Amino acid sequence: MTFLFVYCMIHVKAFQVAAKWWADHLRDINYKHQTGDDKMDMFATTQLATKPKIKNEKIDIFEKELEKLLVKEYKQMVEDCKWGGVSHQNRYYNIDIDYEPCGVFLEAAKKADISENDLAFRLPSKSGMGIKPTCVIARAGYQQDYQVLYKST
Repeated sequence: MTFLFVYCMIHVKAFQVAAKWWADHLRDINYKHQTGDDKMDMFATTQLATKPKIKNEKIDIFEKELEKLLVKEYKQMVEDCKWGGVSHQNRYYNIDIDYEPCGVFLEAAKKADISENDLAFRLPSKSGMGIKPTCVIARAGYQQDYQVLYKST
């Protein structure tokens, strides 16, 4: 086992909190999009209201798969920093959604049998998250402030 593997496993809580935050948006059928464009917000919210709820079993699978992928991506970022001669100590692994979900969301959704269309309307547009093993920050919506979701003591 490498030091990085052990380090990520000791601080697994951060990755769990991050995955749960995104999965909870899939569970929330009353989410109001905040894109900075009122017409787009109304369209997305209306579309969300017409879609059937995603089954909890699928969301639970999505959450677990996303957690694994976030750990994997964080480790890859650290490895890339080593080769580039850059310190990873205070770096966040960043994921965000503009109007469409990015790769880690799509990969987790595929394993959970959740459509890309369902992700696009259920995950918050114009949102972002920074993850490192000791801290998770996130914002949901256009020009929203980042909130600390997790900080190890």
